Order: sequence, then C-alpha cells, then structure tokens
Amino acid sequence: MNRLISKVSPLTQAIVWLTERPIDPNSENYKAIDYLLNGLLTSSINANPDLTSRVLISEQFGKQLHIFIAHEKLSSEYKHFLRLIEDKVTSENNILFIDDIAIFDEFNKHLSPSLRNNIVKYQ
Repeated sequence: MNRLISKVSPLTQAIVWLTERPIDPNSENYKAIDYLLNGLLTSSINANPDLTSRVLISEQFGKQLHIFIAHEKLSSEYKHFLRLIEDKVTSENNILFIDDIAIFDEFNKHLSPSLRNNIVKYQ
C-alpha cells in the first residue's frame, strides 16, 4: 500500500498538497490522491489541465474529504480553502499536509490557532 494512503484515517478531514511543478500523474502522491478521490483528480486534470490549483471533495470513511492541490504560492487560495474547512476541523480530526516545496511556514501563517494543532505533515 502507498505510504500516503496509510496516513489517511477516519480522523483525516482534509489533505493539502503543495508541489513544486505541475501535477505529475506518475508520482506516488498523485496516484494515492487519485485513488482516494476515485479518479476525480484525473478527471479534473483532463477537463482543466491549465489550472495551477484545485479543490476536490470526495467521501472517505462516510464523511467528506476536502483536498487542496497547488503548484504555485497562492496565498489567497490557501485562505479560501482554509475558510472552507475551518468549521469542519475540530480537535478530533486533522489535516494531512504534503509539502513538496518546503513552504509550510508560509501556509502556516494562514492557519488559525485551532487549525495549527491539527496538522499532520507528510514528506
């Protein structure tokens, strides 16, 4: 099983994947996220290949799983995604953060104090 998939649990409310280059369908992270989304990532890329970021929502463990993927520093889009999930993340669940470009500190600036405690980093 893919290591990323093994990190997703019933406690995972969201996944944030920040990548240095456009999304590579051959990467392990891509394959894992596309699997979790039942192919929705591939469909989204085929429909809109030029997007620099995307928000996708699927269901895992009987609840919504929100996924944000970006390959550019897009502070305003981070903020919008975090507003989307903020009321859904509690002390009981977490956000899986995949940082391929080492900008967690910038992303962290946009997190409310309550969300900062719920980040699980994956590299």
